Amino acid sequence: MIFLENRLPLFRIMPQSHRFDSMTPQKPTPARAHITPAGLMFLAITSVGWGFNWPVTKYLLSELPPLTMRGSTGVVGAALLAGLAILRGQSLRVPREMWLRLVLAAILNVACWMTLMGLAR
Repeated sequence: MIFLENRLPLFRIMPQSHRFDSMTPQKPTPARAHITPAGLMFLAITSVGWGFNWPVTKYLLSELPPLTMRGSTGVVGAALLAGLAILRGQSLRVPREMWLRLVLAAILNVACWMTLMGLAR
């Protein structure tokens, strides 16, 4: 060690293995993931529902025109979501300043998606 006049250490020469410990970023120990049974149940329901959607859609497209089938699924989905919101007591009112963004999102994310996916199958 090198000391100043009042005998306080100015710096210490440390062994090579400990020299840069305080300067290197410390990696936090990763937390173990804990999967709850409810989480696994929701994952299974989502996986089965999503996987079941494709064969049902393929069958329905053999029975209905693509735009009719996709339009009817959109109407049914919107009605189910609106019913759920009403049951939960949530307001479906959209503020006036959000209408343009809502219409644009509806056209691009819903109408175009449903139409193009129906035509692609």
